[in-house]
Amino acid sequence: MIRRVKRHFEEIIKIKTKPREIALGFAIGTLIEFFVPIPILDIIVALVVASIFERLSKISLFGALLFWNFLITWPLLTLSIKIGNLIFGSENIVRYNIEIFNYAYNFTRRLLVGNIIIGSCLAFISYFAVWFITKKYQEK
Repeated sequence: MIRRVKRHFEEIIKIKTKPREIALGFAIGTLIEFFVPIPILDIIVALVVASIFERLSKISLFGALLFWNFLITWPLLTLSIKIGNLIFGSENIVRYNIEIFNYAYNFTRRLLVGNIIIGSCLAFISYFAVWFITKKYQEK
């Protein structure tokens, strides 16, 4: 498993594009994976983003989706909910007459805000990490 991931990153680094484009593709893929944590929907969103931005490295974009797959992302969902709980507390902002709507709204709100915070931080870190690694590797 570790060899497959390492080989995949070596293929991404060997791409003959600029380090900025590779790093940007990986960072946007990271954002997509955390903003849309549903396995098939994230691929559809990535295809739309890849078709809009031509200067983006498509291989690194989908490489990020593979790296941050649901096996890694799903354990971070509990952290997302904890972050959402810290921000929103236990008070319900909106009350519906049907109780299941109250639970769904409050859970989704906490999850999405936590995912946005975690995804943004990881995208920022991954951009510079991938840029630095790609720059060093292409200088060899």
